[in-house]
Parts: sequence; structure tokens; C-alpha cells
Amino acid sequence: MERRPRRIRRDRGLGRETNVLGGLAQPWPRTWRSWLRLAGVAVIVVLPYRSTIFAGADAQTSLRGVEFGRALVHTASQLWPPRLASSTVMAACILGSISVQALFVVVSIRRRDRPWWRVGIGYVFLLLILDRVLVAPSTGAITRVILPLTVAFNALLMLEPRPSRFWPWLVLGNLHVIPALKVL
Repeated sequence: MERRPRRIRRDRGLGRETNVLGGLAQPWPRTWRSWLRLAGVAVIVVLPYRSTIFAGADAQTSLRGVEFGRALVHTASQLWPPRLASSTVMAACILGSISVQALFVVVSIRRRDRPWWRVGIGYVFLLLILDRVLVAPSTGAITRVILPLTVAFNALLMLEPRPSRFWPWLVLGNLHVIPALKVL
């Protein structure tokens, strides 16, 4: 009996990346004992890490920002001239809100002492190397992969004291909820 080659499940790797990027929430060390503690945490987080993210011919990562940028440009080109197909509007909501979330985390650098900022910035970097299959809004994978960025964005946004800044960020950063309503 002929054995079929084992198929690599690429979706398992990203869960492991979540564990590693979640390690960014550790407090920034101020003493040599804190550095030792952080090193111990890093070993615990990274040691069991065996990713399949680079396995196979078509890796799940790409050049920095290329695929996300392509997805944004493609979606924007579908919006103009106005052809408001449902799939285009949904893609714009997903990619637009993730872009707003990433931008907010980047411009919130003054909050870098916050654990959610550190987790969020890790996911901003992950966003820049994701493969086109994961970035494609039609698959919905990007909303699951980048979910910790969404949580970090909303947690950091709660610290915004000015309503004139809070509400626009909240609405634009959570537009990805609109396509979710279609699924329900």
C-alpha cells in the first residue's frame, strides 16, 4: 500500500507565533535580576517553539509589507471608480481597520511601557511579513491571525482621554466588525 506524503498544516505555526509575540508583554528589565528573569521567560517561551511557518515551498511569510501593501492597493483600486460590490466593501472594512489599528499602535509609542503596546507592535511587524493567502480579506484569516493587534489597539485606545480623538479611532479601527455581521 502506497503511503501518501504527510501534508503540512500551515495554520499551526501562527498559534506558536502568538505565544512568542505574547512574550513581549513582559516588563522591561531595570536591574540585572530583572534581565535574568526576562532571559528565563524568553527560554520558557521560545524553547518549545517549533514553527511550521517556513515549511513547504510556499512559505507563509513574505517580504516586509509587500503582500499587505498589495492587498491594500488592490482593494483601493476596486473602490475607484465606485464599484461598491459587497466583497470590495467588506475587504476595505477589514484591511482599512487593520491599517488603522497598526497606525494607532505605531503612533502610540509614548505608551511603550504598556504591555499591550509591546504585544501590538509585535503584531504590526508580523502583519508586514504575512503571506498573500493570509492577508487576503476574502479568506478572513487575517482577522484571526492579527486578533491580538485588535485587542491591543482597543486596550490602548481606552487610555485616550480626549473624545475628539477616541471616537474616530474607535470607529475606523473596528470597521472589520461590519463583515462579521454578514457571517452571523
